[in-house]
Amino acid sequence: MAGIKILNPDTPAELYVKEPVFYLPQGNEVTYLLTKFAAGRPVLLKGPTGSGKTTLFQYTSYLLGVGFNEIMKMKLPAQVMKQLETRTESFRKSGFPMFQIPCNEETTIEKIVGQPLFIDEETYWSMGYGSLAAKNGGMLYLDEPDRARPDALPAVNEMTDHRAQLTVLDLGITYRCPPSFWATGAFNPGYGQRKGKLTPDFRGRFGMFTLGYPTEKIEVDIIMHLTRIDRQTATRLRQVADATRKTAREEMTLQEGASPRQLIHAGEQIMLGLSFYDACMNEIAQPLTDNPEVLEGIEKHIRAFDGTRRKD
Repeated sequence: MAGIKILNPDTPAELYVKEPVFYLPQGNEVTYLLTKFAAGRPVLLKGPTGSGKTTLFQYTSYLLGVGFNEIMKMKLPAQVMKQLETRTESFRKSGFPMFQIPCNEETTIEKIVGQPLFIDEETYWSMGYGSLAAKNGGMLYLDEPDRARPDALPAVNEMTDHRAQLTVLDLGITYRCPPSFWATGAFNPGYGQRKGKLTPDFRGRFGMFTLGYPTEKIEVDIIMHLTRIDRQTATRLRQVADATRKTAREEMTLQEGASPRQLIHAGEQIMLGLSFYDACMNEIAQPLTDNPEVLEGIEKHIRAFDGTRRKD
């Protein structure tokens, strides 16, 4: 496309992860992600809604940038540390950027690669996050890639195989991915019947790690840290969540049980003065279902774990 001007060739300042991110590891997921980045290999996380997938990638971005000293404290193999140091050296002060693309039915190849804009009779090229990541380095994060239109994801192919590049046909430019480029993503496999499915070709390019619900101790600690409620109340929120997760797992009347995110929202409302019952009904029960019978069952669990109400 002759005479086109690139509108935004630099990484936006707000995409650099500079502030500490709170994350409590469930197991070896942090180590796994760091070793995948060190090897220059893409990775997908899969797990239920609100289980911390995006937060884990944000935390990893923090570690790869201004939080690199925390990696130095980990007992990682020497060859892994050497690769991490080399690949992230230029981001220690600025922070490691995270180019997040929320995927849905409207996500096209232009969202990843870029598209022309016509301003005052002149043609400009607005770079997509995929182009910016391939050009400048950083994490390309596809949020729910199985929701994207089928013709969008092939744009990622040449960035995630031996070519390690992105060709922008409209510009006649090929961006060679720097060592700091990293393709990642996360999705919820439990929604497979309702949404699109990732093709074997796409899946085969990524390593995968399942991030489930945290253990009771970790989840209670997360709720306490993020909401400042007491341990007893946080534990009762977890008990409500366990009941809904059991319902989803055994009775199949719920698509999913309560997520850690919903428990945090309920805890926030309790700290602001709402009752345990009302917070759980508004932030957990109502968002989970519109079915009156299922809703009644969840309400019974909430009443059972509500230490402030008289049990009927």
